Amino acid sequence: MKKRFLVLWVSLLCVCGIVLSACGGAGGGGNTAAPDPEPVDPAEKFIATWKLAGMETKGMTVVGDLSAFLGEEMESEDGTVMAFDVQEGGKGVATFMGEEANFTWELADDNTITVTPEKDADDADDSDDATEEDSPLETTSIDFAYAEDMLTAEWSTDEDTYHMTLTKDGVMPGAPEADLSKAAAITSLDQIEGTWKLSAVNMLGALMYGDAATLAELTGNEGDSRDIVVNADGSATFFGEAVTCSVGDDGASIDVEGESVSIVKLGDYLVVDMSGLLGADFAFYFGK
Repeated sequence: MKKRFLVLWVSLLCVCGIVLSACGGAGGGGNTAAPDPEPVDPAEKFIATWKLAGMETKGMTVVGDLSAFLGEEMESEDGTVMAFDVQEGGKGVATFMGEEANFTWELADDNTITVTPEKDADDADDSDDATEEDSPLETTSIDFAYAEDMLTAEWSTDEDTYHMTLTKDGVMPGAPEADLSKAAAITSLDQIEGTWKLSAVNMLGALMYGDAATLAELTGNEGDSRDIVVNADGSATFFGEAVTCSVGDDGASIDVEGESVSIVKLGDYLVVDMSGLLGADFAFYFGK
């Protein structure tokens, strides 16, 4: 069955009015109006290389390195999972999970373009046989809406609907910082005292954030508590389990199943780094 991308957000570009001043000439000469500015081609803002910055579904947004889930053979040399190189003249090249395809594009309106993959002659007869397992490059068309220097689109399968955001640098605006090397050490319990709510999970370099219940379900923590609570005396609870929090020369930590687990501050988040315990990159993010 054919899949088709639908427009997710079509945002009208705000056009600022330009006030033209008249220049007064000496000696009683008449005023001369400045020439009208050249009209801006609405297609120009789309001409760039756009990289996948985030994918949202079921109240969850996923950003970061997806190669651990897709396989190294599925990523491009710079690690980009999906990119659309929108070129002049209605042409372009798309990459998705290591695949590459040429496409044509045209304006649907001033803030939306429709991208249509170019099929090889061998593929022409198979155009009606696409399934939900086909990549977005094999769909009939994709509509991308422009707003605030981002492109957004919607990709639907029989099971789910995915909202894609693409930016020129591949960075999702407003996403939590994922790089734990930028974290600050905790030097006293009063820095982290209180209740912190589950906000994000960093798993193998992919950062998932959004709905706390979905996050907890994905990580196997389906109990009533999705918080970490730190008391002034160092007693604490972690997903409803009693733990002890302490601060030493190496920063803060809690005991989980007899193992010491590091806690750091990263921006506005309290991050519990489970990597040492699990033997793989994994961290819980908690926010106020």
